[in-house]
Amino acid sequence: MSHRLLPDSLRQQIRQYEQYKWQETRGVDEDNLICNLPKDLRRDIKRHLCLALLMRVGGSSPSLGATIYASRFAANALRLLCHNHTRKTRMPERIPPMLLQKPAEPDFTDEEQ
Repeated sequence: MSHRLLPDSLRQQIRQYEQYKWQETRGVDEDNLICNLPKDLRRDIKRHLCLALLMRVGGSSPSLGATIYASRFAANALRLLCHNHTRKTRMPERIPPMLLQKPAEPDFTDEEQ
């Protein structure tokens, strides 16, 4: 930085930012790393994220609605990571219960008997 003739205050701000970024990421830029992985590895990461979300939401037998919701969320989260390197994405702690309601069971009884 010294060869750029930047003021000391600006150099200090740059150092502080780099130190903060290092502490947050431990020196690994995960966003860039994921985007540069082969497609099959990115798919496996998506599956893992989706499975982790499903286990937090519904335990061992999640409903179809929760499965679809979690799958879309994981895909969108990974897509956002790959397209927008400046924003961090947070997984929600819990999906609202109204999205996880089980649909009514269909009635297959024969009414004409």
